[in-house]
Amino acid sequence: MRRIILACSMIVLATTTAGCATGPAEEKPKVSGSSVTSTKRSGDFSVSLTAQPRSLESGKVVSLTLTVRNLSAEPRTFELSSSQTYDFVAYEKGGEEVWRWSSVMMFAQVIGSETIEAEGSRVYKVSWSTAGLMPGTYTVEGYFLGLKDVRPGVEIELKAPG
Repeated sequence: MRRIILACSMIVLATTTAGCATGPAEEKPKVSGSSVTSTKRSGDFSVSLTAQPRSLESGKVVSLTLTVRNLSAEPRTFELSSSQTYDFVAYEKGGEEVWRWSSVMMFAQVIGSETIEAEGSRVYKVSWSTAGLMPGTYTVEGYFLGLKDVRPGVEIELKAPG
């Protein structure tokens, strides 16, 4: 009987612990004037995504900025499978992808690398045209390909033109 109780206790503990495992730590999105910023942290790196404006008429352009920071005292080199180093993706409320920055880009299919110096950062900026999208709330994620699982996301509200 003790063995059964002990085994059940271990299963419950393992299940509870596994259920608590999370991805990179994410800060609550920060709204500042007409922009919104979300930051995720993983180990010695933080990745921030800023969108401006956070609310606009459908058909207008959103400026997106991805900032990757090395918070450590050591430089870090990331191996990349192509010349692409970052990407941005927008999803409608149901989760369907409506835009991907890299979908209209061409990248050299050669193995590359990107080094971020100690306490240094890389900044990547793009513009997203919301032309053709219906009014509603969209989620935009940005990520550095060296840290693919660290994807901060922000919500953008598109309003009807007029």
